[in-house]
Amino acid sequence: MVTASRFSVSMGVRFPANALTCDDMIHARTVEDIEWLTPVFEGQSQIAALALGRPKSRLEYSSGDLETLSEVADHIGTIVSLYNRMDNQIQAMQAPKESQTQQAEINIVAREIAQSISNHPEPEFVRMVEYALRHINDFIALGESPLAEWAQSQGVSHVERGKHLQQWLVAIMESLRPSEKRPAEPLPRAWYNYVVLHDAYVEGVQNREILARLYISEGTFHRTRRNALRGFARLLKEEKTHSVNRSIQ
Repeated sequence: MVTASRFSVSMGVRFPANALTCDDMIHARTVEDIEWLTPVFEGQSQIAALALGRPKSRLEYSSGDLETLSEVADHIGTIVSLYNRMDNQIQAMQAPKESQTQQAEINIVAREIAQSISNHPEPEFVRMVEYALRHINDFIALGESPLAEWAQSQGVSHVERGKHLQQWLVAIMESLRPSEKRPAEPLPRAWYNYVVLHDAYVEGVQNREILARLYISEGTFHRTRRNALRGFARLLKEEKTHSVNRSIQ
């Protein structure tokens, strides 16, 4: 049943569940009044779907529009998961400190949603960031990477530039950590972005092991990693901008 809508399908309209069930974004022209459809997951369970109606002022949506749709759907799943955990903690009379941690995680996700909508990095820059992450423990390749030049990494040699870039990337990645203490597995949704980046690229953990740590499907993992890469690329640009502004001041 449609529970939220804007200039689209009327509230309360019902669709067959099998028409909205999917592992990843689909071109849903077979579903009445819906052009694109992306699932919302909590763990391995699809709990909802987020859809776009047909565009009114152009022929089709851009790739950036569709990436934003997927990313926001991922954040919605995280918010639902966090609120469910908060409800469970309230019922179990958990310590106030844990509730404060949950609220902090929700604030992080809310900020990420706003950033997803307002500022989407170019695909070429995302690919540049992904290349650097794939070589994050290879100082030579990292120092010679396009991202090292973009970030203006310091050093008299490409090896030193690579070390400088690695330290910067890891430090910014740590800012994605929802809290200091990593909870027991399966990890909550708020940890997904940090884990798929840190564990895969910094620690070199195999995908199948990360799937087990998060208890998610392969499709959800690949979608989460795409969204995490875009969010991380956006964060790098913001950090560089702030650094330049601080140096000017």
